[in-house]
Amino acid sequence: MYLSEIFSHKTCKTLIILALIFWCPSGIWANVYVDGPPVTLSWTPNPEGDLQGYEVYAYDALSDLETAYSGIITAPSWADTSVSFGDIRYYRLRAVDSCGNLSDFSTPSDAVIVSDGDFDGDGYADVFEETIGTDPLDPDSQPSATTLDLSPSAAQISVGGNVQLNVLGIFDPPIGDPTDYDMTCLVEYKTSIPGIVSVDSCGNVAGMSEGTTSIWAEQIFDGETITASNVAVVTVLAVSSKIGVFRAGYWYLDVNGDDAWDAGDIQFSFGAASDIPVVGDWNGDGVDTIGVFRDGYWYIDDNGNDQWDGDAGDIQFGFGTASDIPVVGDWNGDGADTIGVFRDGRWYLDVNGNGQWDGDAVDQQFGFGAASDVPVVGKW
Repeated sequence: MYLSEIFSHKTCKTLIILALIFWCPSGIWANVYVDGPPVTLSWTPNPEGDLQGYEVYAYDALSDLETAYSGIITAPSWADTSVSFGDIRYYRLRAVDSCGNLSDFSTPSDAVIVSDGDFDGDGYADVFEETIGTDPLDPDSQPSATTLDLSPSAAQISVGGNVQLNVLGIFDPPIGDPTDYDMTCLVEYKTSIPGIVSVDSCGNVAGMSEGTTSIWAEQIFDGETITASNVAVVTVLAVSSKIGVFRAGYWYLDVNGDDAWDAGDIQFSFGAASDIPVVGDWNGDGVDTIGVFRDGYWYIDDNGNDQWDGDAGDIQFGFGTASDIPVVGDWNGDGADTIGVFRDGRWYLDVNGNGQWDGDAVDQQFGFGAASDVPVVGKW
């Protein structure tokens, strides 16, 4: 955008022609958005032979005109490094000849706004708000979508699995054709049946329990729903068990479930050669993770990354004796597995899941089987 001004020079009898050059996006707001400092100004070089240079002045809505640079600028450009994010500046320019004569000030520039791309922090880019006709400087002035398109419209995941939903908003600007904008992280997500999935603020859906639910998105402003999307149907399937073996501290898991050891499977080390392997859904997310039992102590891979991270991400505790046989099951039906041991025909179960024996009042012990039996656990 060019702001041109012609200045009279009294002594040198020559006209000084200056043109400030700023980039300004098309729209109804006469603002220039700069994505972070510095603000770079440039203008057409003046053809006068005895031109000494230029003076640049700046001001904002709260201050008077003041020198932006203490001195004469000889080049037809200058970068204002004093600005910070959130600043709004106006600039004026005047020329100086070798005699020290000054031209009149140029017309003020449009507002130069130092922004990170979203000045008011409402999630909508400054340039987009200009196009739609809302105020990029006011968080209470937000675009309203005429339509929200939620995709995919149907998805199937397993318990513990994920699917990404995306929302595209369609907007009608004051001038021109409808335009779209990514609204995935600017809407609220609703579900028809709680507990089957969780949806974060950016549309990532995680399967929690077996079932089917509908999900839709709403653009909400000041507590009121402005626009609602179409419905996406998400079905969560139970995770089927797969096989694996534990060998001398190494785990070999048939992750792809084809009952063969191949490129789709995983191998890793967790535990010692003499440990007893254990597997359980320790956190109730529907996915089993590993652990080992060693001399009465349990080492549980609680974060599920197939390695021992210590107390930062995993769990260690004592429950049982060195000669016990570890058992794992959902003893209280809450969806999460907890531990127990089998000892000489008796079962000791950590019913409350706190990793310690609290006595018969809280946990359970009973006799079932003979001392030489091998314990098994299942949902019979």
